[in-house]
Amino acid sequence: MATRKTLTDPACRTCEYLVRLTEPSSIEALDKVLIDAVLLLHPECQISIYKGSYSKTGASNSLSARSKSEQQQTYPYSAIVTVTNERDRTTIRSIVIHSHIALSNDPNLSLAIQVYKNQVHHINQASLDKLTGLLTRDLFEFYIQQIYMELRKVKRRETDTQKAFAVAFIDIDNFKKINDQYGHLMGDEVLLLISQLMKKTFRADDLLFRFGGEEFIVILRNCDTTTCRLVLERFRNKIEKHSFPLVEHITVSIGFTLIDHNYNYDVLIHRADKALYYAKENGKNSCWNYEELVDKNLIKPLIEMEGDVELF
Repeated sequence: MATRKTLTDPACRTCEYLVRLTEPSSIEALDKVLIDAVLLLHPECQISIYKGSYSKTGASNSLSARSKSEQQQTYPYSAIVTVTNERDRTTIRSIVIHSHIALSNDPNLSLAIQVYKNQVHHINQASLDKLTGLLTRDLFEFYIQQIYMELRKVKRRETDTQKAFAVAFIDIDNFKKINDQYGHLMGDEVLLLISQLMKKTFRADDLLFRFGGEEFIVILRNCDTTTCRLVLERFRNKIEKHSFPLVEHITVSIGFTLIDHNYNYDVLIHRADKALYYAKENGKNSCWNYEELVDKNLIKPLIEMEGDVELF
């Protein structure tokens, strides 16, 4: 009589993880499932997943790295797998696995990674704006909620270094005139070129969104107000100095605020939007921080009352 397998058997557990790899709606959640699957198959290995390309000298873009062994070990075998964007050939993820044995002949591991790669391509295609290739507005709130959870975890662990995040709204100045004078095709070309400049200017772990029309959003990771301003001003200057076809010169206005998990999503959006509005109403082609505008009494603060945003 054949022995019935249970979920404690490695083969069944592997099948379970292969199914789970098809469930996540975000690449970040998918990363965690792949790590669990790899460590099930090879408990003593070490796996790291990087956003973008892997570099031995700079691991700041490491999303996750762990092994079941807490001791520092030297691994004779290493494998690096890259997942690229089929649209522009940029690297979306780099999977780095260190092991005591060669993993190239493990069919279960190869299958798990292939399923992972297929899901990354599927999620990436669905989550990107078709024109610019940036993340869509629909995903913005999801990432904000993920950051809220991360900030709450850091607050509970006093030994952790305090992390800081910011959200910046970027709006193209006088974009309607560009569409009216040169047509919507040229307007789309401007949006595409600006998105390309965003990808070149901001860091690999910053999140870039097209929020709608001529408005973009950047979530800046691990930076204080001073650093955020330097990065955003660098982008604003790059746009100002760039020569666009036919249109030639374009400027952008920027408003940003630090992300505070004590405020709900609507309050966060209104804070960044209020800083952007101040920039648009005061000469455009500038970058303003909400907190500093309030401190200088240049704008009135927003508060949260019973789930609604109210203005003092």
